[in-house]
Amino acid sequence: MIKIHYPGPGKIIRAENEPEKLGSEIGLLGKNLLVLSAPDIFEKYKSYFKKALKESRNFIQEFGGECCGEEISALEKQVRRNKSDVVLVLGGGKAMDAGKMLAARTGIPLAAFPTSSATCACFTHHSVLYTGEGVYLGEEETKNPEILFLDYSLIKDQPFPLFASGLADALAKFYERTGVSGKVEELAVKISELIYLRIHSSAYRPGAGFDRSPKMTDLIEVALLYPGITGAWGGKSLRAGTAHALANAFTSLFPGHPEMKEHYHGELVGLGLLVMLYLRRDMEELTRLRKLFIETDLPVNFFQLGLKELSREELDLIVSKTLISEFFRESQEELSLRNALLDVGFSLKV
Repeated sequence: MIKIHYPGPGKIIRAENEPEKLGSEIGLLGKNLLVLSAPDIFEKYKSYFKKALKESRNFIQEFGGECCGEEISALEKQVRRNKSDVVLVLGGGKAMDAGKMLAARTGIPLAAFPTSSATCACFTHHSVLYTGEGVYLGEEETKNPEILFLDYSLIKDQPFPLFASGLADALAKFYERTGVSGKVEELAVKISELIYLRIHSSAYRPGAGFDRSPKMTDLIEVALLYPGITGAWGGKSLRAGTAHALANAFTSLFPGHPEMKEHYHGELVGLGLLVMLYLRRDMEELTRLRKLFIETDLPVNFFQLGLKELSREELDLIVSKTLISEFFRESQEELSLRNALLDVGFSLKV
């Protein structure tokens, strides 16, 4: 039997400060909502969601911040207790992953409402699992949202570091790509090339035009929708690669270095991209990307992630977890990876 996933959400709705439109779309799915959101997200946009959900019976379930087993189990109990027939998830990537997993396990429809462009999780059919401390565990196939609702009036309100993080994560679709075959896969490669061209040609920099203009709307879609399409059409070879293997390995340091956990996923992926290009000895592209990251205030070394040094044991942990990752695609020995991490993370001056 062939298992086929639809390559995206059932419906994508674009809006501009239209809470009533969200409410009417939710009403088509059900009336008894479980609203999954971090407390600060819901509080920030409370007036918007009160208008959107005034016709629904809803129960606000706070999101603890990690898509982990304990969190999902607690959410499943809430769905049963409140007889929820729809999940509405608000926020970023981990909330989206938790919402998809919850909806898949309980069999109820899902509406996704991202409040930043720093994630394509609102588009995809899989969820990333972590421990309660934020350490990467793996991925699980879940489902696509029935509705992806993009209200640009809220997404444009995101802070610049979150916006920049989304661009770094999106660029990974271009840099991580490997050889693919097939007509549909070739289209995915073309989209990854568009991501590269749109971001590198953009003039968006801190203090130089972060003005929530139509041009920003274009970059929001480049970061939010294009990577989801690329991964869906291109499969695993275009969904994640070496930079994500490194970013996932970096989370192993969170228990001992909680300051690193304060950084966005895209920032970890961005540093992973620099290490990956160093491993490939593509110094011209490394210099180009590093310059972009510096201009957009993205971390280019471990110091900027709050890490002053790595112990031998911590370095060994990152290396071992990266090398065994299904996403790591470089033909490199352990010593090469170790040196690349040290050089890029602590020494590189290009």
